[in-house]
Amino acid sequence: MVGLTLGFPVFVALGLSTYAPYFSTGEARSIMVMGQRLFAGIDRFNLLAVPMFVLAGNIMTVSGIMDKLLGVAHAFVGWIRGGLAQVNILGSMLFAGISGSAVADTVALGSILVPAMEKDGYDKGFAGAVTAASAIVGPIIPPSNVMIIYGATFGVPIGVLFAAGFVPGIAVGVSMMILTFFISIIQKHPKHKPMGWKKFWLSLLHGIIPMAMPIIILGGIFSGVFTATEASAIAVLYALIIGLFVYRTLHLKQLYELLLKSAKTCAGTILILAFSQNFGWILARHQVPQIILAAVVSVTQSPILILLLVNLFLFVVGLFIGRTVALLILGPILIPMLALIGLHQLHIAMILIFALGVGHLTPPFGLLLYTTAYAGNVKFERIVAQVPPYVILLLVINMIVTFVPEFVMFFPRFIGVIR
Repeated sequence: MVGLTLGFPVFVALGLSTYAPYFSTGEARSIMVMGQRLFAGIDRFNLLAVPMFVLAGNIMTVSGIMDKLLGVAHAFVGWIRGGLAQVNILGSMLFAGISGSAVADTVALGSILVPAMEKDGYDKGFAGAVTAASAIVGPIIPPSNVMIIYGATFGVPIGVLFAAGFVPGIAVGVSMMILTFFISIIQKHPKHKPMGWKKFWLSLLHGIIPMAMPIIILGGIFSGVFTATEASAIAVLYALIIGLFVYRTLHLKQLYELLLKSAKTCAGTILILAFSQNFGWILARHQVPQIILAAVVSVTQSPILILLLVNLFLFVVGLFIGRTVALLILGPILIPMLALIGLHQLHIAMILIFALGVGHLTPPFGLLLYTTAYAGNVKFERIVAQVPPYVILLLVINMIVTFVPEFVMFFPRFIGVIR
């Protein structure tokens, strides 16, 4: 935390805090082992899914797929009171199945829908708040890069994690649409006439090809036809076929830039992941999770209070640190600790992922608020004024995720990926 406060890159802060004690004590053997673990931390086949899904998302974005998905969203919910706000939320849910990233959702939707909503008569701050809030669903609805990194790092099957995020992700999107409907009535947002049947079916026809991508990916993973890593390669192939041959909006000369952009996006994350493996090993070696749990138990032995304290801690951390980085730093501490009080590994994963996401939306430091302000050219203060109802809603859902395990476990059990 000191290193991050001083402005060090995350991997440097992790490396110094991990290696410094052993250099100072001269434990050469431990340093050698840690060097081996540095490589072993990223020498994992399933981590190939991260750059593949990032590349697929970038190809789909450049190919203009977002416009097709927004057309589908507009056909279904554009006629409701506050229609463009509803399109914003449904668009995030659809795009989440392609990008798997909250920041990618925010940038893609914010740059398009915030100006469109302002032109249609919406308060620009409200447009930014809806965009930021709906982007929370990105890492929850599968496929999710956050879940891929979590699964690869902490030994949880990625397909099972995808299944666990399905119900919470849909619940977030639907509840936000209901809340937005009532806000739109109060603030008298515009309402448009439903589009004709011809235009409706035409929009659906144009959008059905990109919408099939997450269906193919998740269907293949859940049915056992292919793994999450193989699904990521299929996603890239599918995106290339759509961009080059179906819509013809992608050109071969753009591929180099897309590959370079995807590599830059992934390189930092993979480097952090490598150093986080050593960080987790050191914490485990010195029994830090057990020490922290003992300290917490000395204050309270109630699992409910322990979970509330953990959620509060994650919420605060989420204000300042990105979700992936926070998971890699805190996972080695919190996962064993929560397992010791009897929580299932899937339940623990969703608690950590969800609670950190709520922090991203909370003033005054929420990462998604600043991203939306930049992407949509909105003043930060205007977004902050409109975002509290969505933060309260997410806190309620966060408590359900934390204290109702079946909310997370139902769908994985239903499709048979866990017992």
